[in-house]
Amino acid sequence: MLTSTAVQMQAVEWRPWQTRTRRHRLLVQPVVQDLDGRLIVSPQYLLTSFQVYYRHLLQGVLPWAGDVPQPVTDALAGRRARRNIRFERSLQVRLEQLGYATVARVKPNDHARLGVPTLTTEVDLVCGRAGDSTVWLIEAKDPASVHGFAETARQLRSFFRDQVGARGTKPCYTTQLSRKESELAPHVASIAAHLGLGDPPDGEQFRLSTLFVTRNLTPASYVDERYRVETAADFLAARGQAA
Repeated sequence: MLTSTAVQMQAVEWRPWQTRTRRHRLLVQPVVQDLDGRLIVSPQYLLTSFQVYYRHLLQGVLPWAGDVPQPVTDALAGRRARRNIRFERSLQVRLEQLGYATVARVKPNDHARLGVPTLTTEVDLVCGRAGDSTVWLIEAKDPASVHGFAETARQLRSFFRDQVGARGTKPCYTTQLSRKESELAPHVASIAAHLGLGDPPDGEQFRLSTLFVTRNLTPASYVDERYRVETAADFLAARGQAA
């Protein structure tokens, strides 16, 4: 897995704009085998490759795709799921420290927790603060970092473009969030009551504000679409200033 050969390199079309889909590259196969079968080892380069693998594995991905044993694929998927849950929980804790009442990880058909008549999809986080007319519907996302054009485009499609395939349409994150908003927005006053927010400020009514919050900066943050995409640090800093 860590060895590069001339045969491997020449057998695959060189597409420098691809990263994870380009398996055979020196950065992730740093042990070079020459035509005589000898292995050339560069300790300094091995350290660089280790750092690449380490950063990817922390996020639950590999620096290449394909030919991955199913148990490894399942283990990585489990790590990504646990990492995302930890991010959701840390965001909830930080908001509560800022004085927000929160309801998190609301499952479908568990609508009583929010005081809405129906809920057909899971809601990550809803929060509000007494004396504020804004109730926040937050979709917490912790996508893996991207390093190439193809990866960036793929991640942007995940956020903003429904994918039509042979098995039907796969809704993007925005479509899924829009569905949650449509189920919650007409009942924002009831949600505020379940959060214990009391009455809104004089002359105001409760309103639902919807956005994505990510652990780190993502390409989606630079796209002007229906919902804002903010980092947790920026979102929390703005809420702290408004306290």
